[in-house]
Formats: sequence, C-alpha cells, structure tokens
Amino acid sequence: MADLLTLAEARASFAATEPLASATFAVDPEMGDAERPYVEFDDEWRLHGEDIAPTLPVEAWLTVPELDGQRFQFTYQAARQLGSTAHQPQALQIAQPAELHQLILNWWLARGLGIRKIKLLLSPHQGEGPDGEKVPLVVAQTRDTVTPFSNLALLDEVMKVLTAKYGKDAAGRAMVHFVMNHDLEHTDCTVVVPEAGRDIAGQTWVPGTQFTNSCIGLKQTTVTGALMAADSSGVALDGAHSAGGFKRKNSNPEDAYEWAAESAHDVLGALDIAWDNVARLHQLPIGIAPGAFVESLCSEFKVPKAQMQRLAAVLEEWPGDLTMDALVQITARCANMEDLPWRTVAQLQEMAGHIIHSEGGRCSKDKPCYRAYPQGFEPLA
Repeated sequence: MADLLTLAEARASFAATEPLASATFAVDPEMGDAERPYVEFDDEWRLHGEDIAPTLPVEAWLTVPELDGQRFQFTYQAARQLGSTAHQPQALQIAQPAELHQLILNWWLARGLGIRKIKLLLSPHQGEGPDGEKVPLVVAQTRDTVTPFSNLALLDEVMKVLTAKYGKDAAGRAMVHFVMNHDLEHTDCTVVVPEAGRDIAGQTWVPGTQFTNSCIGLKQTTVTGALMAADSSGVALDGAHSAGGFKRKNSNPEDAYEWAAESAHDVLGALDIAWDNVARLHQLPIGIAPGAFVESLCSEFKVPKAQMQRLAAVLEEWPGDLTMDALVQITARCANMEDLPWRTVAQLQEMAGHIIHSEGGRCSKDKPCYRAYPQGFEPLA
C-alpha cells in the first residue's frame, strides 16, 4: 500500500482547480463586429500533443468586449471544450492549423451558435496573455446553468462519515487510491481506511468508498462502496450497493454534499454483505473454461478487448488454484495498470465488485448466459 496517496496529496490536486469563479458572456448574430467575442490561437497550442495535462495553460485566448474587453487564457481542456461547443471534433481541433481553427471558432462565435450564453469557469491562479500580461485562466467552458460541485467539499463529507464509522484515529490515516482521475470533466476518488482492514483467508481487505464528480455537469455525482486488497492495492467497487447518481436539475451544491454524506453512510453499511461474500469466494472454483467465462464477463462490463486478453493471459499463468477470489484479485489488479482510461479502470473495478456480489452465480433460467458454471454449482430449475 506504499503507493497510495495521502489525503493531503489528493486535496492538493483538487485545490489546483478550486475555488472556481465564473464569467458569463453572450453570443448573438445581431452583434456588431466590435461587440463580438473572438479567440486567438498560436500553433503551439496543438503541438503539445495528447500527453499534456488537461489542466495546463496553452496558447489559446478569448477576448470578450461585453466584459470590458477582458482577455482570458484557456487550459488545454477548456480550449477543446470551446471547440466542441463550436461543433469541432476534438481530434480535428489539434489536427488542423491554429490559423484555420481560429477562423472556424470565430465564425461560430459570431454566427453559428445563435443567441445563447456561455459560461467560463476560472482558476484561482492567473494565466498569461499573448504579450505576457496577467489574465484570468479558464479551466472549463460549460452551459450557463451549470453550478460546479466542489471535489474538496465532497471529500470532506466522505471523511466525516469514515470518521463516524471507523473512529477519528483510523480515518485520520485514511489514504486515497493512486488510480485517481481528476480534471474538470471527470473526477473519481477512492478513499480507503487501512486500519479498518480485515484478514480473510490469509489476505487483508480494506474498506472504503469512491465518489465521482463532474465539476462542469457532464455526468451525475455518484458514491459507491469499495474494497481494496492490501497486497495488490486492487479495488473492487460494490456496484450492487451504489448510491447511484445525484440529479443536478433544480439542485444546488449544498443538496449534493448532504446527499453524498448520506450515501457514503449507506454504502459503507452495505459492505457487510461484501465481507461475507469475499470469504465464500475463496473456496469457490471458477470451473471449466475459465477463459470463456472471463470473456463473457468482460463483454457484459464492456471491458476493452486488450484488457480482456490481458486478463485471460494472467489466468493461464496463475500459480495457485483458480478460485473466484483469485479472479477478483486479478481483475482488480489489472485496473491498476498505468495509462488506462478512467472508463476502463471503472469497468474493471465494477467487474471485480460484481464477482464479489454475485458469489459466483453464473446465470438464471430466464436469461441463460452460457457461461462456465463453478464446480458443483447447480442452476435453479
């Protein structure tokens, strides 16, 4: 567990984009030339490539006459969001010369978007204009109606619940899983409490909870129970007892934070079922044709083919008995690989949690799935 992040490290990552101020401006085809907002792009902005962190400033600026001629600098992610608002695919944005991209976006801002308002979310840190002057730094562009939900506030609510359940000392030494994604479009954060771990069949499993959030409202906020295998730091999400998604419509941040606290309490309580299931899986063989079984599970959870093949290869080389517990460990461990998209990580962690929750059950008489049955398993008549 040495690679886990401290709470302070997670907070520092969130603090880089909070608190978020905002600025709103209008676009309208009836505006005169002197009234229209316009963008400027240097070709360097697209030459950073896909490896640049989404939160880093790039050579892209917006000037808004409506806001007293205020100029803004964009982060990489925010610049591509504005391009998407102008109906430009993100791959195309960095494939075409900046001069052409600038021309296209300025046409959309002047004519193509009709009458609407555009909202900019601003970093607490400043950016630089093309001449080196200090200007506000835009970290996201979103709908005018979106109110950001703070990741720091969500983490605080989760920590209050962990403290109430496991005690101040144990919660104070809680850790954050290192496979944490954070940008303005998607954040996921899994907080685990190592001192509340349990030994099950010679392995230590650690309880925790994961919250996901989209500051700019692209996705619902969720809270899910989690178990982590201490030896491999592999996480299994207890999706069967997830709190689901918080609906943003007609809500405010305070409602979301209260909901997150209540949901964290509920999903942590539901982990009691998962503890019992983990103990049973240690004695439950996968059965015949484990490769076909894994392929079926990966298809159900939409795991990419490359990860499915990797899972199958690890199964073939597994040194011990192929139990359901081993499959959980293998799946959760594969989610820790570097450079996986956050969606793939989530799919693998949810698949690991599903195996725990289902206790190895393969199918029902109403929906036969043609998976391999565990040894000695008999389906209901």
